[in-house]
Order: sequence, then structure tokens, then C-alpha cells
Amino acid sequence: MSDHCGSVTEDGAAVCVPGACSCSSNAKSNEPIALSLLSVNEIKKTASQSIIQINHNQEQNMWKKIRSALAFGVACIASPCCTPIFVPIALALLAGAPVAVWLSANVGWVYGGLTLLSIISLVLGFRWMGQKNASKGPKPKATIQPLQEINRPLG
Repeated sequence: MSDHCGSVTEDGAAVCVPGACSCSSNAKSNEPIALSLLSVNEIKKTASQSIIQINHNQEQNMWKKIRSALAFGVACIASPCCTPIFVPIALALLAGAPVAVWLSANVGWVYGGLTLLSIISLVLGFRWMGQKNASKGPKPKATIQPLQEINRPLG
């Protein structure tokens, strides 16, 4: 058995001499091979960063869906189908107020403005609904690296 068998380097990597250790198979070279592994703290840090990134992406997706649904709701309420129902109700509720007097004097502009609002919110709703999420691209690979051979034989 070699004096390197079972030893650890300064950076925490295990050292093994092929053919000399009981844990290795016979090889052509007797040079030591250092095996580098991530520490537990590095693994926890990497895992927590990926969880935070996943949660952030899910939160962004949720707000995109809510924003799109809100735009569609405004488009539906302000559409030319619903305005003949909602404008008279609003005028009845505001009866006696100066705003109701102005709205009833300019009811054509109110209907036109609500139609324009409906079109704009419908376009924004479709645009926000169809946005691609940046996180759906290629996912970053894990930072855990496979065992590496540091001292390779020349030949």
C-alpha cells in the first residue's frame, strides 16, 4: 500500500496512486491522481441559488399572467358591447354630480374613449400573454464537476 493512499491535499481533494492503493485498479502510471469534490457548503450554496432563481422565475410568470388577465378584463368591460350597459349605470350613480353632467354632454367622446381603451388593453393583453419567458431557455448546468485527473501520464 502506498503512503499516498487515503491522504488528502491542502484543498481537500483525495489522492490516489493507481495500482498502489487497495482502492484503485492497476494502471500503467504510478503518478498520484487528485480527485476534486465540492464541499457540502458549496453544494448548499449552489442549491439555494438555484431554488431562489426558480422561485423568482415562477413569481415573474405569475405576475405576467395576472397582468395579462387584468388587461383582458379591462378590454372586456370597456368593449363596445358592454359600454351601453355600464355608461348609463355610471351616469345614474353619479346623478347630480358635475362629472355626470359633463359625461352626459359628451357621451359620444366617452363611448369613443372606452372603445379606444378596450382596443389598447386587448392588444396589451395579447402581447403580455405571448411573451416568452427568459427562463425557458437553456438551463444553467450544475457547477458540480466530475472527478478529474490532475496528473495525467504523458504517453
